[in-house]
Amino acid sequence: MKVSTYIAGIVAVAIAGLGGFKLAEWQGEQRLSAESWSVSDAEYRIVKLAEAYCGEAKGQPDEWVWTDGQSAPLLPSAIYNRMEDKRWPVALTRVLLQPNSKGTALQINALGDAVPENLLSEECAGTREAAARAVKAMVDGTFVPSTTAHSWATPKAAQDHAYFKSMEKVAEGSGHQYFADASGLSTVRPKPRPACIATNSCGGSELAPLESLRPKQRPIQSTINDAVDEALVQA
Repeated sequence: MKVSTYIAGIVAVAIAGLGGFKLAEWQGEQRLSAESWSVSDAEYRIVKLAEAYCGEAKGQPDEWVWTDGQSAPLLPSAIYNRMEDKRWPVALTRVLLQPNSKGTALQINALGDAVPENLLSEECAGTREAAARAVKAMVDGTFVPSTTAHSWATPKAAQDHAYFKSMEKVAEGSGHQYFADASGLSTVRPKPRPACIATNSCGGSELAPLESLRPKQRPIQSTINDAVDEALVQA
């Protein structure tokens, strides 16, 4: 009886020790993950954008592959236009992971799959390089969208969908049609104030006149009195 109790005690201590070790190991992994996140935020954006390329336009590289000397491909252009639209978040990652109105899925369906795309697969070849180029252009401020579209769908999906009926088809790739708001409807996010404000160097076309158009000083009292007297005489 004493022996079995002793053995049970040893086992309990061993399990507790192993549990403590695993807990410490897990906490260490969490710290490492947090540190890696802060260092590789750009890489995370590239990976998520590449997953969107592969998931949304698998086998349709014409919609995300860059061609030298041309503006951005259709899919990254539409995603960028969402960042410029006040109906979507301004950050790339938040646009990519934006939930739908019901909160049951993501607006970009492919990024809500339980199993993410395998970017090392042959089907996803080239997506990371293309995504890296898009992210760099967005950060550098050199991104030039090739379309005004902000939404896309396969022709079959767009045909009877109420969401697309109020929009205009403005572009088409090998697998998707791209849609923008009907003419005359503007939802573009307001541009930030010009940087020249800080240095007081803005030109007349950028801001209101640098000098006030109001009189520089109030009229002298005698002039006011003369005007009042004249008004009384006329009355």
